[in-house]
Amino acid sequence: MQLNSYIMKKNKISAFAMAALTASSLWLGSCKDDFSEEDLINAQQERADEQSAENIAVINGSNVTYRVNLHSNQEPQTGVSVSVTDQGTGEQTTATTDDSGNAVFADIPLGAKLVEVRSEGHANMSWVVDFGEPVQGRHYQMSNGNAFALEVAEFSKVEMLQTEGMQTATITGKVSIETDLTNDAPEVPQDLVLRANLDATVPSSHSSSSDGFGSSIYVSGSLTFTEGGVATATVDNTTGEYTLRVPATDEESPVEIILPMVEADQTLLHDHLNGVEVGPQLSTLPARFGPKVTAKATPDVPGTIAVFPEPPPPGRGVSFDFVGESTEMFGSSNILNGDVIELVNGSSVGNNAGFANVSNGEGYQSSPTLTVSAPDLTDVQGGVQAELSPVMRWELTSFTITDGGAGYNAIDNFNYAIRAFDAGNNELTLYSDEDLNFGGPLVGSIGAPVPSDVTGGLILDNYAIVIGNNGFEPNVVYTNEPVDRFELTITAPSDTPATNQLNYNGQLTHIELIEIGDGYRDNPTVNIEGGSPTTPASFELVTRRQWVLQVDNSTNTQPYVVPPANGYAPTFTAEIINAVSGLPSPSNLDNAEINENGVITDVNDADNLIQMSVENGNVVLPEGLVGNSWVTSESYEKPRLLFIEPQHKRAAAPITVNSDGEITDITYSDATTGRGYDAPFTMEVVSLSGTGSGVDFVLELGSGSNLGFRLASITLINGGSGYLGNNIDVQQSSTNIVLEDISSGQTYVRDINYGTGATLDDVLPPN
Repeated sequence: MQLNSYIMKKNKISAFAMAALTASSLWLGSCKDDFSEEDLINAQQERADEQSAENIAVINGSNVTYRVNLHSNQEPQTGVSVSVTDQGTGEQTTATTDDSGNAVFADIPLGAKLVEVRSEGHANMSWVVDFGEPVQGRHYQMSNGNAFALEVAEFSKVEMLQTEGMQTATITGKVSIETDLTNDAPEVPQDLVLRANLDATVPSSHSSSSDGFGSSIYVSGSLTFTEGGVATATVDNTTGEYTLRVPATDEESPVEIILPMVEADQTLLHDHLNGVEVGPQLSTLPARFGPKVTAKATPDVPGTIAVFPEPPPPGRGVSFDFVGESTEMFGSSNILNGDVIELVNGSSVGNNAGFANVSNGEGYQSSPTLTVSAPDLTDVQGGVQAELSPVMRWELTSFTITDGGAGYNAIDNFNYAIRAFDAGNNELTLYSDEDLNFGGPLVGSIGAPVPSDVTGGLILDNYAIVIGNNGFEPNVVYTNEPVDRFELTITAPSDTPATNQLNYNGQLTHIELIEIGDGYRDNPTVNIEGGSPTTPASFELVTRRQWVLQVDNSTNTQPYVVPPANGYAPTFTAEIINAVSGLPSPSNLDNAEINENGVITDVNDADNLIQMSVENGNVVLPEGLVGNSWVTSESYEKPRLLFIEPQHKRAAAPITVNSDGEITDITYSDATTGRGYDAPFTMEVVSLSGTGSGVDFVLELGSGSNLGFRLASITLINGGSGYLGNNIDVQQSSTNIVLEDISSGQTYVRDINYGTGATLDDVLPPN
């Protein structure tokens, strides 16, 4: 009745407010002649806001009437105290059961509640119910934009258990937890209370929340006894022991022990914290433990470490270069002054001494000039400038009469002669392509060149003459001296000689070695200039030679203290490219290992490595290394050098500590002996806990010629005591304990381990 009266009252208030607003509107309309449409819209919005606020208040005020019905041996229990405590606000309401065993709580706000029952002669108990959140159609209804509260009733019917003569079974054991990962001994969780899940033991029923899923208002597993040591057990803070009595019958039945979540500080070793490397350290960090917690992997960090000094910074800056040995223009060959070499693209030159990338060019009207770059050595040092002379192939295609002249007789043929001249107007010898043995001018004749004009001049239109075959390759001659021009003369007598235009095309086909030169350490360049070609010729020479390795320490930014690489291994290699075949021989550049900083740290194939040494901080080559003798004797291109800069590394020695805190082993490997030490060094044993003493050992260092110092051996004499070991391995927490076949009067032993849990901070290295 009270709930209905409340709804009716709210509805009446809403109706009165609407009537008042309407009356006000009429009054405003009658009193204010200029009441506008905007005023009406504002008034409507104000009313809408008021209605929305009223609706929110109705919805937020949703509540239920909750009835608790208690029985024992199916008889209603009268005068039993029942309290309901709001889990959010802590507000508590208490009621007493009537003759029907009912305790009624009106207008209980929605949400989670703790229900507690106290009665003499019965086991005090508690459970949790959750009435949920406001649901339209169950807790309130909407009509014409207005919210109306609905009356809702929920109930719990629970059978009480009499303490006198109650049948019970006993479960006992120890509870352990790993809050110190640095030892194998388990710890005891503090202030821990275990309880049994009585859902299957205590007969009870509860209403449904009708939230669309049909779930009960009762929170599963929350029913427990709260006095008399029945169904609850306090774990001893010192021993970890517990004793749990649970209701039981003569018939066997299962019992579940619910393990609460535990939050506690955990001591552990780690070297990372939330993704940042912090170095090995011992810390105490907050952690969680429980059945729903997935244990984290424990960091693999030693508790006792061997500390070595840091070696000095590694050397940096040395550079290397290969310099070709001083030689003739074509390298080490049997080519002599006066030799003539045919220029065919990609062909070898003189006893495989070199090869040429050649373009012979087209359309030359005179011989080009060939200029060779100067040698690397001066005249005083034995350098001699090389000189080349072009050998040209000339194709004489045709000639035309540009002026017919006068006084020619009418004859059947006219003879002509073609000659070449140098810049000094000296006639040059022409050669054929047959052993270059033709030496005279090129002569020929013109068939039936009868003049038709009155002067006896040649008619221009009759002459576009193709030069014919005269016993050798048609139209082709060669010259081995620089040609300035060609001239064609007609030998027939005349009063005024005719003039003509000779058409020809020259190519660079050979070179004559006037002087092979000396003192060249690299491939010389040959410039081809002049001759008015349509397509210029080109000539790139690549020669075979030996190469001398040179070391330059002038750019060192850090002195070298040991040979690079790992302290006592060869340190560089070279790759030779044979430009004729295009194949590398030999090479191991492809086998190099490169670290994340792009530094080469190792070369797997050591066959082509050269041992280096260090003197006064500078890298020096082995005595007697000359002329690139460690690779192929000659190569066409400069070798490419791979140099491995040193990577100094602090020595390391893992320490093994047993469960008694005694050091049992100090080990090392080839990878942990240290690199780059330029002086003897020592080792210190440090326990991160600050404890431990008595360790005794003998440390021996190794060294050698220009190798620096490194760890050679460690002999353990006495392991001492009190040293910190490693973290223990990860252990998962026990799940809720279920014991099958529990019967009255029996005692059962079950130990519980919360495991290593999970720290709230991330102590593992990033993936």
